[in-house]
Amino acid sequence: MLDGIDDGDEDGDSFPEHEVLDEKYQEPDQQQLRPDIPTVPDTTSRDVDPVVEGTFWTLVVVFNIGVLMVSVGALLVVFQENRSLGWQLAAAGAVVLGYGFYRYRSAKQLIDERTADGDAERTADGDAERTADDGAAQTDGDDNHNG
Repeated sequence: MLDGIDDGDEDGDSFPEHEVLDEKYQEPDQQQLRPDIPTVPDTTSRDVDPVVEGTFWTLVVVFNIGVLMVSVGALLVVFQENRSLGWQLAAAGAVVLGYGFYRYRSAKQLIDERTADGDAERTADGDAERTADDGAAQTDGDDNHNG
């Protein structure tokens, strides 16, 4: 070869570090390149009270209708297409939104009452269990201190 340049080993292995790098950095397997397939949670089971669910969807529809009526009425008034119809739609939309707010407040009160009743029942059951456990613990504790 060229004078003064060392070409490496006589057996043709001029770069031994390539062997180490080739072992370390191999082409990944095709399975490793694919992303994990996400799973969808099971939505068939519902733990929502049917009354609450029905009230929710009723309120969604009422508020959507109210907003639509107010918006279209305002557009009619602003662009002076049919001002009287615009004012009527806006007023009717305001009434619908008021009704929706009334229904929302009454539904929230009903849900709060149901939740409070459920909490009171759970608290009463828990207090009775806790009192029984405390009585047993005090009896056991008295036996250990006196003996």
